[in-house]
Amino acid sequence: MKRRFRIVPGTVLALVLGLGAALLGTAGPAAAALRGTVTAAPSSGDLTTKPMVDQLTVDGACPAAYADKAHVLVLRPDFTVAGALATQVADGAPYAQAPFTIDMPETARSLGDVLGTDPADGVYQIDIRCLNSGGTYVPGNNFLLPITVTGGTWEAGAPNAVETTLDVSAEPAGQTVVNTPYKLTATVTPADATGVVEFTDLGSYRTTRVEVRNGVAELAATAGSAVREIPYTATFLPADGAEFRSSSTALGYFSVLKPAIQVLSEDGDVIEEGAKLRRGQRVQVTAEGFRPGEAVDVTIPRARGKFADATADDRGVVTGYELTVPKHLWYGRHALTLTGADSGVEVAFAFRVSWWW
Repeated sequence: MKRRFRIVPGTVLALVLGLGAALLGTAGPAAAALRGTVTAAPSSGDLTTKPMVDQLTVDGACPAAYADKAHVLVLRPDFTVAGALATQVADGAPYAQAPFTIDMPETARSLGDVLGTDPADGVYQIDIRCLNSGGTYVPGNNFLLPITVTGGTWEAGAPNAVETTLDVSAEPAGQTVVNTPYKLTATVTPADATGVVEFTDLGSYRTTRVEVRNGVAELAATAGSAVREIPYTATFLPADGAEFRSSSTALGYFSVLKPAIQVLSEDGDVIEEGAKLRRGQRVQVTAEGFRPGEAVDVTIPRARGKFADATADDRGVVTGYELTVPKHLWYGRHALTLTGADSGVEVAFAFRVSWWW
């Protein structure tokens, strides 16, 4: 039995922020990917009051798997971690329902405890990080509240900061073939906003910062050898939090096998593309290049009725799909096409039906 695939022509630091690193100030800039507005009670105060706030209310929700606890940190104007107001807070947990409220413990620190008695004026951030039961934080599972520090006081918000939006696109769109390069482009609006975009691959926890130039930040990367989802978050971190607000978005991306198709006869022999098939002939089709687990549409144009959908396995492969050449199919050239319902990936096999069959 011969087996051969036809390749479709023309187709082509780890950074897990631990608590120790956060408290020592060695953690990199923090990105907020979860959507939600944070409200502090009280909404203003001085540097010496302990705790700094009594409650923090978020109108969003932590992911269910990271809703058991929370760290409440303070970020400097450059979005690096200054220190913690409270850690491993569980009052009011779980935090998987919107809205949720964190009741700060009496042992929580003052803002002065974290920043010192004479911090520079500017816009800082209260960073609420969602944790699982073991206290693990995944980058992007957090919410930010800007606070303006002036002299010995603070006030929630950055009243003069301009709202920003962030959009991310990928090239190639949707997915890329394993072991090949791809590019992410983040567009910040307004275009005169200065700062960096922090891209985080939530599959590998790799985080990369790219400077924004003329409203755009581009990340060049190469897919690994594994077929997988590459879930990205992107966050704009302004150079000056008093001038612009942070914004974030998410992008689902995939690495897939190079599209290919193989058609076998009932005897297991390879049928070459362009070969003649008989009406009523049964064949087995194997195709790859789809996203893991996605539904795959099977079509032969001009065939009556609808073929059953296929489902790709965890490597994006449809294996041994059984198909009978329709008995009503007119003579001439035809194409069997498999199309990923989510990816839009198409693999096609050309064949002929002779007029005397």
